[in-house]
Amino acid sequence: HELAHRVQARLEDERRLLARELHDELAQGITAVRALAGAIAQRTPDQPALHHPAKNIVAVTGEMQDGVKAILYRLRAVLVHDLATAIAHECTRWELLHPHIALSCRMDIGTAPLAAELTQTALRVVQEGLTNIVRHAKATRAELWIERKGGWLDIRLSDNGCGLGSATSHAGSGLGLTIARAIVRDHGGDLTALSEGKGRGATFTIELPASA
Repeated sequence: HELAHRVQARLEDERRLLARELHDELAQGITAVRALAGAIAQRTPDQPALHHPAKNIVAVTGEMQDGVKAILYRLRAVLVHDLATAIAHECTRWELLHPHIALSCRMDIGTAPLAAELTQTALRVVQEGLTNIVRHAKATRAELWIERKGGWLDIRLSDNGCGLGSATSHAGSGLGLTIARAIVRDHGGDLTALSEGKGRGATFTIELPASA
């Protein structure tokens, strides 16, 4: 049992490392190429020799982005069955890795079991949100609240960082939020983001149907 646990932990660490490299290196590079090609296409409508290849690059890199998102989703998928235990473990691990950010984690999800797919989706979204806070928010405090109300599972994640703003280098921007939205929508839920302004951070609210 101990050996199996160690092997599984090693596999999960390897998946996280691969996902981080895909997110930080390949995905960001594709995004930059697509942006440059889009700029060229916009500025050369009267130059077919440049315009058409640039549009083709935009289309191809868009497909590459979708492919990377699908790979990231599969790499970061973790089979879990007990949401409370999984979230508690994730928060403990996160606090050890990022002691400079105070994390408050509260849950009120009752004792009724949740579907394995819902548990996995909720954990995946929380992981993506916490990762974005570390990478982009410049926050010193974060709060996670998970509540089960009727047929819905509500997740609220907020921080006291730089807010959403207009740049791409902020909490919840870029590929991370895109992936989270896709995961939530695939499960029939909804994700909303609210910027509280510079120094007051951002709040992300996720609603997932608990009965799906």
